[in-house]
Amino acid sequence: MRDSDDWWVFIDWQAELNKQASAQGVLIYCLQRALWLAQRFEPQRVPDYTATLWQLKEAALHHLWDNDRQVFISGAVRQVSWASQIWLVLAEVGTAGQRQALMRRLQQQPPAIAMNTPYLRHHHIVALLQSGLREEAVAEIKAYWGRWSPTAPTPSGKFSTPNILTFPVWQ
Repeated sequence: MRDSDDWWVFIDWQAELNKQASAQGVLIYCLQRALWLAQRFEPQRVPDYTATLWQLKEAALHHLWDNDRQVFISGAVRQVSWASQIWLVLAEVGTAGQRQALMRRLQQQPPAIAMNTPYLRHHHIVALLQSGLREEAVAEIKAYWGRWSPTAPTPSGKFSTPNILTFPVWQ
C-alpha cells in the first residue's frame, strides 16, 4: 500500500492518522478472509490468494516494521499509531510471539496517535484476544465500556449513560 492522498479509507476518526500501514493491515486481513472462503468454495483461487497474502505480509514486515523501535510505522513520517499496530496484528504480520510482545509493549508505551472511536477500540480488543491477552482485553472492555454486574446492573465506564429506571420519577 503506497502512502498517498489519492485514495481514501476509514480507519479511525483521527485527523493526524497516516493510514498507509493500517490500510495494508486491512487489505491483508480481508485477503485472509477471502482465502478462507476460497478454500471452501473456489479452491482454484487458493494458490494465487496464498501467494499474494505471503507477498503482502513480507512487504509489511520489510517496509513497515521498525526493528529498532519494535513497532510498525506508517508513511514517510514513520508515524506510530494504535491503528497501525492493531491492524497489522489482526493481519497476523510477524510471529505470534512478536505480535503478543508488541501488544504488551503498547500497554506500557502507548503510541502518540491514539484511538479515537469505539470502532477502533473494538478492533483493539480483538487484537488483544487474538494475541492471547484475554485479561488485558477484559480490563480494556471494563475501562472503556464499563462493567455489568448481575447484582447492580448499572453500566459504568466512559460511554455509559444513566439508566432511566433509576431516575426518581420512575421510583
